[in-house]
Amino acid sequence: MVVTRVSSISNSELKRFLIRTLAFLLPVFVFLVLCEIGLRKRMTDYKYKNLWLSEHAPTVEVFILGSSHSYSGIDPTVFSRRAFNGAHMSQDLNYDEFIFRKFAPKMDSLRYLILPISYFTPYWKLEETPDHARVKDYMLYYHCPYHPFNPQYRLEVYDGLRPLVAIKALLGIDPPRFFSDFGQLTNYTRQLRKENWKESGKTAAKRHTDQSLDQHTYDENLTHAKMIASLCQEKNVSLILLTTPTYKTYHECLMPEQLSQMHVFCRQLETTFSNVRYLDMETDERFLEEDFFDADHLNDQGAKKLTLILENYIMQLPRS
Repeated sequence: MVVTRVSSISNSELKRFLIRTLAFLLPVFVFLVLCEIGLRKRMTDYKYKNLWLSEHAPTVEVFILGSSHSYSGIDPTVFSRRAFNGAHMSQDLNYDEFIFRKFAPKMDSLRYLILPISYFTPYWKLEETPDHARVKDYMLYYHCPYHPFNPQYRLEVYDGLRPLVAIKALLGIDPPRFFSDFGQLTNYTRQLRKENWKESGKTAAKRHTDQSLDQHTYDENLTHAKMIASLCQEKNVSLILLTTPTYKTYHECLMPEQLSQMHVFCRQLETTFSNVRYLDMETDERFLEEDFFDADHLNDQGAKKLTLILENYIMQLPRS
């Protein structure tokens, strides 16, 4: 009899515990789900570019890929041909290749692909950088099939709940947009430049330097670049490799060996593929202090200058 009564009491307590636990967890679960839905509802640059390219890819004649150096530094509206900027912050060659492969079959009008190769590019793998949270944006908004079982790259809330942002999105209030209709980053302006912008050169160079010069990562990135070049060749598209201008406080702090490897990387592609041209503008003296947002990014004025140079360069390229 005693044993039976104790068992009955234990079952009753367990039931109450489960009810209290569910009463606590259910609101938390609902809160997380609402945050996830709200954050996904926002019009991010990843979502916008995927939607834009899904609809307009057949009309694009000049396509720009790359990282923030081209995201801020190339203005598609300056080209005489229809152009679109498909670059993103910290984008590596793996995701350059993914985006191009996804939309290349629709790009019937494409004639030129501009692929920036920066000091860090041959050794840059997004998943292994401090910006790795951006990987989820390719999974969620470009529907990239990588990392299918990693919730870190499949859920917005892993990057922070941001309830106010989520609530505003659920109410149809989007945050300010810092990219143009044709994909260029728009908040890297001279007016918003910090007074000590030159000092960013040393810290950026240090952040972009890979002391190990990992050969495996180099080879992986070279393979991605070769796949892009090969696909361009199949489509009779000219591939322009571009090293964008930087200010002296940045390029004077670069590690010579890594810089040399960047040039080797580009020359390998240029000598292997007849449709590839390399344009190295790292230390181009036409770019003055007034053209930079910080030591390794152009501002809106510098972007127009660079794009006009690219337009003139493209005009002189032979067409088969």
